[in-house]
Amino acid sequence: MGNVNSRIKEVREEKGYSQERLAQEIGLKRNTITLIENNKRNPSERTKRDICKLFKLNYLWLDEGRGGKFSETPEEIFDEVRKEYDLDEEDISILKDYAGLQKGQRKRLKAYIKALINTKEEG
Repeated sequence: MGNVNSRIKEVREEKGYSQERLAQEIGLKRNTITLIENNKRNPSERTKRDICKLFKLNYLWLDEGRGGKFSETPEEIFDEVRKEYDLDEEDISILKDYAGLQKGQRKRLKAYIKALINTKEEG
């Protein structure tokens, strides 16, 4: 399985990216990718996270070689929630909209929903 450096090279090649293209996609110079892949430089946390985001990788796989290579996509996660809680498409749409809100907006909405629930329980 190798180390993080060899896993970066493995996934880059598997996805058909040149070192130049990978570097451009994550805001580095090609030489930096070469140094990482040749074990002459370790990738920063930001670089590892950027690569995971680009290729939809499981961070633990990239960093430590643990778990599956690819992370679940948001759609797979929503599918699991749909099944677990018997939700319909409208429920999932609402959850996706909620997840897309800014933190402050989510906080206000949570307070509103809790108030509605508490009012229902009291009535």
